[in-house]
Amino acid sequence: MPITGQPRYQTGYAALLLIRAPGFKDSEMAAIFSRHYHLTRAETKLMGTLIAGLDLKEFAESTFSSYETVRSHLKRIYAKTGTHRRHELISLVRGVVYQDQSRDS
Repeated sequence: MPITGQPRYQTGYAALLLIRAPGFKDSEMAAIFSRHYHLTRAETKLMGTLIAGLDLKEFAESTFSSYETVRSHLKRIYAKTGTHRRHELISLVRGVVYQDQSRDS
């Protein structure tokens, strides 16, 4: 499907980073990551959503939570993991899952 209209930024490029570890579901990846960083149940559910590529508004609607509550969960995840941006968090997930996977092999 073509995208019409003028891009907001004139770079002409866009990216969406989705990660998939072979043999793992999004929820399994979130569980491995959550054990490593001691995330709460709500934070773990949010991680599964982020790994799947959904945004915070979609997660808030699907869990009947307010957007601000979901943002609060994300901020706590950032604090626990020492990350500041979503792409840093996703890169960290990939590293933790692969490390866990290689340890079990």
